[in-house]
Amino acid sequence: DLIWSRVNNALTYTLYLTPTGVFDIPGPGASPVVSSTVLSEGVYSWTVAAINPLDISSGITDTWVFTIDNTAPAAPSLIAPPNGTLTNDPDVTFVWSDVPDAASYWLALTTPVTSTILGPFTDTSTALTLLDGDGVYTWTVESIDAATNASGFTDTWTLTLDTTSPTSPTLILPPDGTVFTQTNVITFEWTASVDALSGPVTYTLSLNGTPTQTLALTTTSLALADGVYNWTVSATDGAGNTAITGTHTFTVDLNPPPIPSLISPPDQTYTNDPIVNFVWSPSTDALAYTLNISGFGTIDVTGRTTETVTLPEGVYDWTVRAIDAYSRTLGYADTWRLTVDFTSPTTPTLIAPPDGATITTTTRPTFEWTASTDALSGPVDYTLVMTDSTGIPFTVDLTDTTFTPSIDLPFETYTWAVQAYDQAGNVSTSATFTFTLKSQSQAQSNILYFPLFLKSFSPSEPTPAPDLIISDFSVTPNGDGTYRVSVTAGNQGPVSVADPNNFHVAVYDTNDLTTPIILWGVQGEWFPSGGGRVLTVDNFTFPNSGSLNLRAWADPFNVVVEMDDNNNTRDLAVTVTAASGVSPQAIPTYPPGPQPTPTQTP
Repeated sequence: DLIWSRVNNALTYTLYLTPTGVFDIPGPGASPVVSSTVLSEGVYSWTVAAINPLDISSGITDTWVFTIDNTAPAAPSLIAPPNGTLTNDPDVTFVWSDVPDAASYWLALTTPVTSTILGPFTDTSTALTLLDGDGVYTWTVESIDAATNASGFTDTWTLTLDTTSPTSPTLILPPDGTVFTQTNVITFEWTASVDALSGPVTYTLSLNGTPTQTLALTTTSLALADGVYNWTVSATDGAGNTAITGTHTFTVDLNPPPIPSLISPPDQTYTNDPIVNFVWSPSTDALAYTLNISGFGTIDVTGRTTETVTLPEGVYDWTVRAIDAYSRTLGYADTWRLTVDFTSPTTPTLIAPPDGATITTTTRPTFEWTASTDALSGPVDYTLVMTDSTGIPFTVDLTDTTFTPSIDLPFETYTWAVQAYDQAGNVSTSATFTFTLKSQSQAQSNILYFPLFLKSFSPSEPTPAPDLIISDFSVTPNGDGTYRVSVTAGNQGPVSVADPNNFHVAVYDTNDLTTPIILWGVQGEWFPSGGGRVLTVDNFTFPNSGSLNLRAWADPFNVVVEMDDNNNTRDLAVTVTAASGVSPQAIPTYPPGPQPTPTQTP
């Protein structure tokens, strides 16, 4: 229908309809004027002019354009949320495709409670909040063009809103607090969760807070390293709702603690201290230790690797084992031996030299004593302690019960004792003995005067005899590193030295009175009463530079029987320099002529 306003004096109307043609319509017609025309689809422009009886036109109206459209637009395609979507978010944005000929869109939504058509929407999406709670929603969209042709609704898509978590599973295996000591393959099991809207449910197993496996089953097995584990299971439905179990704990411990290493006291220790501190190395994963002392017992030790024990005397084998929290152990360490002994060995008894002995036959006496015994800490060692007139002790450590000095001892009075030590450090000390070393002349002098004393003779009235002396003793440098050594020996006794009482005159270093550094052989006939000889070495070389104490000695071997053997020497302190490139003087040999007799050493 084309409709325009009525003109009262219009005889006719001229209708210009492009592109159809020009039409005359009788006037003035009804008000308004309606002209019905059948037109095909298309775009038309039209205008009208009124013609009065005088054939005068009113003029053409403004041109209007209209469209004939009987074709419905295409139906849109649904995009989001995808068909069958499960969500726990009630805020949903619905999206569909754009239809080129559509002027608007209508959304048909069916909720668990009602159905409604929403629109029109000029965009291809709309955000809605689903207010009717959990359940299944359906939705579809139709497009409307400008001519109000409708496409009809698309296929229906479903959407499930589920804001309710599934039921929480219950942990079954392993039970809380389980300790696995025989296997590390752990089977986990829990009850199934139920979800009416968004099943099936998936499960996530977490160990120590870390998701480890996601699976659809309610059981699984894992091989795990030693350790303590906390485990949980979370159940998640298709909408993303989650329910989580409580936490259970289990322990995997296949390895007992290692065997400790013993530290102290070392193997084969001897001690005289009954308080013994046992020490061993720590063992990984050990909760406690067992200290086993044979013949004493076992001691449980917790929190440390040392234990102090007071032990009676005896021989003990000790060892340690480590035990974990589950009473597992790899056993004891190899045993170490300990001897506790606070009893001294038996006291040695001195045998030789006897107490009070005078020795003239040797300057290297043999010391002897009885053996000490010790039941626990043998064998026994000994220390020989000998003291001369200086009061300074000389000690020798020995394992035997005899000792002979390797050097000559000076003529002196000595005290001696023996200490016996066992391996635990216990000591026993013998009685102290005294002995005297004398030269033969000193001994003979004693033999001579002792009977005289018995006969009430005065020491000032001895039997007439020679009396040898050293009247002069000098060492003079020659300036070339050699020295002139001069000794004057004489006889101040009332009797001449009888021939053939040949004897020696010697010079000694007082540090060694057994080996002379100069030795002259002399004839007795050279020493009448009041007579004597000057004996010299013109170019003597000392082996070393330094200070020396020299002793000139007439008749050191006690050949001549004299009135007094105690005045046969003279000492001289000198400082000498050894000549560079000059060989030390050899000990002189006997001079030509009759050989001195006897030839025994002092």
